[in-house]
Amino acid sequence: MSFGIAGGLAEDIASGTWLVARAIVTPAERWKCDAAWARSIAERLVGACTADLAGVDAPV
Repeated sequence: MSFGIAGGLAEDIASGTWLVARAIVTPAERWKCDAAWARSIAERLVGACTADLAGVDAPV
């Protein structure tokens, strides 16, 4: 589990929306999350969205 402060690139997702990762994507790799686990969490968080999330080593 991780917590992060993020800037959004999707205009259709409002500030404050819960995001549950399907995968973490970096310039070099893509790590898939457990689909059942992510779905279970998203179902319990009102208004949550599932998405691939970008990971970076430093703020951009």
